Amino acid sequence: MGDVHPIDRGVLPGFKKGKDEMSILLNTLSQVSLSSLNKSDLIVHLKSCMSHMLEMINSVYLDRISELESTVEKLKTELVDSKLAFVDKVISNFKSGSVPPAPQTFSNAC
Repeated sequence: MGDVHPIDRGVLPGFKKGKDEMSILLNTLSQVSLSSLNKSDLIVHLKSCMSHMLEMINSVYLDRISELESTVEKLKTELVDSKLAFVDKVISNFKSGSVPPAPQTFSNAC
């Protein structure tokens, strides 16, 4: 059957409403001549469509920002945990007497 787009699944209802409004608007425009079109009706449809689109955009950005903040917090936690594990290992090795050798230094050979 294929994948269903998130808009059609209702995941983004604001966008779906805006899409429906745009369809109504385009359908209306295709059926009448511009000279006989009621300008105030056109403005109402456009405002409604834009309002729903802005709701969707705002919702998507807020969700994405929340996801990014969550990811940053997880990464911070993982970094701190790995640093603590390393420090614990060094302390444990030191206490048991199995301290790794100091790093080798290289002399400048001429």
